[in-house]
Amino acid sequence: MQKNIKNDELLLLVGNRIKFYRELKGLSQLELANLARMDQSFFSKLEKGQNNSSIEKLLQIATALDVDLFQLFQFDESYEHIDSTKEINKILECLPEKHQLQIYKLVLAYYDGIKIKG
Repeated sequence: MQKNIKNDELLLLVGNRIKFYRELKGLSQLELANLARMDQSFFSKLEKGQNNSSIEKLLQIATALDVDLFQLFQFDESYEHIDSTKEINKILECLPEKHQLQIYKLVLAYYDGIKIKG
């Protein structure tokens, strides 16, 4: 279980989980919005971590996605079965360009360290 998550980080994590389940079900934002009886623009902002949501709305979304509410808050899972490059790209697309550049520099430094060691 993750600790000390900041509010904006939590919003992004929940938004990513909603997007993950929406795409897993093959739904567009509009289709999910219709199922949950909400506005599509709400989902666009929610998936980008730019919209705070009540538990009631999250329950509506979970119901529309046919998942349990707690699954929207499950951030520590085994990711061995996923296409990590694709998932990393999805996450990066949600971040501002400034943060993307910071992550690129971090990955580059990590990669350079691996090349030097071996």
